[in-house]
Amino acid sequence: MKRNIFFISLVFVFVMVFSACSFYENKEQTVLSLKVPEEFSDEEYWIVEYFDRNRRFCTVKVCRNDSFSVAVARNAACAFSARPSEGGKVKTECVLGTVYPYGSVLTREGCLASCVYNALVRAGKNNTEELFDFLDRFNWKKLMEECARHPDTVYDLDRIIKAVAAGTFKKGDLKPLEK
Repeated sequence: MKRNIFFISLVFVFVMVFSACSFYENKEQTVLSLKVPEEFSDEEYWIVEYFDRNRRFCTVKVCRNDSFSVAVARNAACAFSARPSEGGKVKTECVLGTVYPYGSVLTREGCLASCVYNALVRAGKNNTEELFDFLDRFNWKKLMEECARHPDTVYDLDRIIKAVAAGTFKKGDLKPLEK
């Protein structure tokens, strides 16, 4: 009997110690890379922008052929956008992008998803956890897959952002931009 009480007490202490929040890291290190399109092959440096695990806006300068490592929130979406840079100045709008953990290579096809994510974060009044929980639940993988099926299509970004923000986004909202 004493042996059982001791064993149960030991298990209880073990569970309490290892279930404490201070022992659980809510971040992970990930390695990302760029898939630079041919028309940008002469661009040596790229500026990568993202919101870190504390939801702060960050930038990283990356050489075109290098991978880079960042700390991101575990089990949470994080959008990365890349643009060519010359002398520290950004030359154009988003060219490459992805939403981690659904992609670890910044591609042209992933740029739309990262632009939508970042636009919603920037539009958020105070960037509450509620906003980021909403963004974590959105199916970014499906959006990136749909964009990859039609890589040369220019989509109506405003329409997509409004639909995602309203929670009414569907495949039919991926309409090409009317000229």
